[in-house]
Amino acid sequence: MKTIALIPARLESERFPNKLIKKLDGVPIIVRTYLAALNTKLFDQVYVVSGNDEIIDLIKSKDGLIFKSRKIHLSGTDRIAEVIDEIPDAEIIINIQGDEPLIEADVIDSLVDSFNDSTVNISTIVSTKLTVSDLLNPNVVK
Repeated sequence: MKTIALIPARLESERFPNKLIKKLDGVPIIVRTYLAALNTKLFDQVYVVSGNDEIIDLIKSKDGLIFKSRKIHLSGTDRIAEVIDEIPDAEIIINIQGDEPLIEADVIDSLVDSFNDSTVNISTIVSTKLTVSDLLNPNVVK
């Protein structure tokens, strides 16, 4: 099965503007996330989907694959939906958040494996380690 990772990316975050181009140990977060997805070796292709030229240029500088989307979307899922028809041969598409530079292959592998069940059309990863404080914190992904 052809498995594609799509990483929606934008700079217009209200809580942390320009977060994806901030550097973590000298490397922009979006570049770290892109490279981490590649390094899982779980995907046939990894793309960053963005309407921001600065993000696109960062990924291109690493010879990365990109899709240029409209700049404004309500969600990363909407950004992915805009470009999904550009990869008609993809059988599994995994949405990786642009601010997940420490993504772990085993977590993504379990997600990809869930599609071995032919009745599964959509799947997501859920954390079982969230505290009440995490649930109330808008800065923690649920």
